[in-house]
Amino acid sequence: MDKIRSLRTYNRFRRPLHGFTLVELLVVIAIIGILIALLLPAVQAAREAARRMHCANNLKQIGLALLNYESQHGVFPPGGVTKTTTCNLSGSEADDSMAPWTVVILPFLEDMARYKEYDLRAAFAPTYRITGATNYSKQFKPNAKFECPRSTQRPRLSQ
Repeated sequence: MDKIRSLRTYNRFRRPLHGFTLVELLVVIAIIGILIALLLPAVQAAREAARRMHCANNLKQIGLALLNYESQHGVFPPGGVTKTTTCNLSGSEADDSMAPWTVVILPFLEDMARYKEYDLRAAFAPTYRITGATNYSKQFKPNAKFECPRSTQRPRLSQ
């Protein structure tokens, strides 16, 4: 009985051990921080690989669209079409240029909705600086099928 009483007295003065000490908590936080620091580069590398794969897939789809155009028409799409028999290399006339190859292959890229937006009998801009063409606003609207995910540089229309 005396033994039990002495244990109770001892337990009365001793602090109960509930929870973690500050040092243990800081160690756990440091370990979690190190694991996150090791994981972030791997996540970024996976994202970059996905971007590269997306870009390569876009290029493959453009190549397939060109081959499908050639299969249907017997020739590859022209780089550009003009109404005249001479090629205007200065790009100064907006009403001379017709649909470029990027517009002609849109049906083969399964982008028929965008293809139907264009008036194929009207003029296209030879460069983005020539703003007088009928299809100008649609022609220079960004198209994700011709861009890579990392493409941040776009032509400035105000030049």
